[in-house]
Amino acid sequence: MRSKNTLGFLCIMILSMTLWGGSWVSAKLVTDAYSPQIIIFWRFLFTTLSLAPVLPITSSPFKTDIKAMFYSAAGALLLVIYNFLFFTGLRVGLAGAGGVLVTTTNPLFTFLILSVFLKTKLKINEFIGIFLGLLGGLTIIGVWNADPQIIFQKGNILFLIASFVWALLTITSRKGISIGTPYMTYSFYLYLFCTLFSFPFALKHNILKPLDAGISFWMNIIFLSTIVTAFATTTYFYASNRLGSGKASSFIFLVPLSAMLLSWLILNEQPAISTIIGGVMALSAVYMINIKTSKLNK
Repeated sequence: MRSKNTLGFLCIMILSMTLWGGSWVSAKLVTDAYSPQIIIFWRFLFTTLSLAPVLPITSSPFKTDIKAMFYSAAGALLLVIYNFLFFTGLRVGLAGAGGVLVTTTNPLFTFLILSVFLKTKLKINEFIGIFLGLLGGLTIIGVWNADPQIIFQKGNILFLIASFVWALLTITSRKGISIGTPYMTYSFYLYLFCTLFSFPFALKHNILKPLDAGISFWMNIIFLSTIVTAFATTTYFYASNRLGSGKASSFIFLVPLSAMLLSWLILNEQPAISTIIGGVMALSAVYMINIKTSKLNK
């Protein structure tokens, strides 16, 4: 029974990472129309509203303590910063290369923080998995054909900083949930604080301007908030507590592949053979990093 539960959980994580890949396509469609400050506010407002009715359904309490509130607020600050870097990077940089840059370096930053500051020792399978994940991401973008000036342009530098911020968020969220806070309760207050923190910045950029936007804009906002953030990101936070920050972050290696495939399906971008090879490497990275966990759960 436990092995079946583990398999189901892994399938949900793969689905979540696929949805994350779709967020790069969806976000690119809205960043040219409005400022990042406005998009961030509306995204988190919709996320908070979508999570509110879920708490009673999952028997998760609205009531929490000061310590849990602190971690939710700290995580929210990091998440707002990450989203600002994410959307700003999409406006001034290359979405494809930048997306891969974030998703392949994030697990590396997470493991680096864990090993240096928290004295967590990496196992041989984790070293191999990290190497495969990085190599897979570089293969997907065909790094051998890339101009160094393009890779390290302003947008991609923002993506790189965003990756480090997300690694800090992963560890912070794991701590917030590990103190006993139900992960749905933690997520609700996380996004509530995100909404409050982003409100004054959106207010300065004509916060009500999107009310005149067409259906396409709002469909993308709903996808980014309800589907990607409320479901996929909340699932990721839960995984960081169940599997550990490092192992949960390894699933992010799947995002470059899903982003490329969804770009092909939605934006009609033809995938190269390097995309397929790199995707197999990314899948192998997740397997290598999580193989010990899977055996322990049997």
